[in-house]
Amino acid sequence: MVTQQGPTGKMHEGNSSPEKEQNMSWQIINEILGLAATDEQFAQELFTDPVDTVMKRGYHLTPTEQEAFRCSTSETLDKFSQNLLYHLSYKSESLGKKSAPSSE
Repeated sequence: MVTQQGPTGKMHEGNSSPEKEQNMSWQIINEILGLAATDEQFAQELFTDPVDTVMKRGYHLTPTEQEAFRCSTSETLDKFSQNLLYHLSYKSESLGKKSAPSSE
């Protein structure tokens, strides 16, 4: 295990094995969503270009997480969060999908 300092100064443990994808923790996902809730500019950037916005803040995304973030674009934080949760929870099934199921 490797311990790394995250963008907020918190230490995060990760597997140093290059063969294994290092998944983002739910704590970090909540940190990103919390930042979007309190920073209007960050939220707008997150809604339009989520992968670039998150990576500019120093977060590492696996290819699977990048796809989940890309598929989660929305105009509101509620919908973005809902889409992200869907895609991260069902990432193996959602890799080829471009949008979350409609909320009817």
